[in-house]
Amino acid sequence: MIIDKLLEFSTAQDLRGTAASEDYVDTLAAGSAYGNELWLVVRVGTALDSGGNNATLTISLQSDSDSDFSTTLKTHVSSGAIAEASCTGNTIVWKTRIPPGLQRYLRLYYTVGTSNFASGTIDAFLTPDVPIGF
Repeated sequence: MIIDKLLEFSTAQDLRGTAASEDYVDTLAAGSAYGNELWLVVRVGTALDSGGNNATLTISLQSDSDSDFSTTLKTHVSSGAIAEASCTGNTIVWKTRIPPGLQRYLRLYYTVGTSNFASGTIDAFLTPDVPIGF
């Protein structure tokens, strides 16, 4: 699978607590690729580990009219709580179609529940292909 740098939200992002994705997608810069039906794919790189094995991760797709995400921020779709036990290394933890009605700038917001992670990384991107294995 080919991943376009302009369509990446996180690349081996160290995820310990609640945070926004390290990158955002500018739908104008994405050009015609954005016009296709795209999938949002979120993959755990190295296992997310809280030490107590009771943390959860909820992922939300957000959009805004400004790249600082402080003007017209909207949340469009969320993953629901993903148990730490499902956040093992090299595992796709969430994939969903990109919904209509998004504003120009897109980002992900990772909400960690119960307890923070002590270690682990996450990758997230848009792609026209649904990955079977990664």
